[in-house]
Amino acid sequence: TSELSEKKKTTTTTIASAGAAAQDVNWSLAYAIAAVESKWGFETLRRSAYLVKGMRWVAFWTHLFYGLSLGAMVIGSNVVFVILGVGKRDHWRSFSVTSQVVQCTVLGTLGMNQFLVLNVVLYMYCKGLEGEKLSFEDVSVPLDDEEKNHNIV
Repeated sequence: TSELSEKKKTTTTTIASAGAAAQDVNWSLAYAIAAVESKWGFETLRRSAYLVKGMRWVAFWTHLFYGLSLGAMVIGSNVVFVILGVGKRDHWRSFSVTSQVVQCTVLGTLGMNQFLVLNVVLYMYCKGLEGEKLSFEDVSVPLDDEEKNHNIV
């Protein structure tokens, strides 16, 4: 009976993980919608699921790539901390530990920023696929220093 209960636990975990991944993909554009369209709550989630329906695999692979990259960075830095024995004595004050924390923080911030920008680009692409008019006044990046009045997302 213990083997059967282990199989049930594994199956339940697999189904729950697949469901969570599907919802994460459906709701992947919610951040961009909240910022660009000034919507909030369930309205952003519904709109995200509507817009992403033609590009679910793209959203899935980007979530997988960035999730694995950031997760590997966090796990890797923690393994280094364990190897260095940071918890012992005053090792946590050393330059190597401090530089590792700064490096992981900077790389994590850059990775999350790239993920957010990618979601905004995916939002614009999905909006175009649905035949909706793209408004580049809402989401734009100035290419010239002379252009000063742009909303940057």
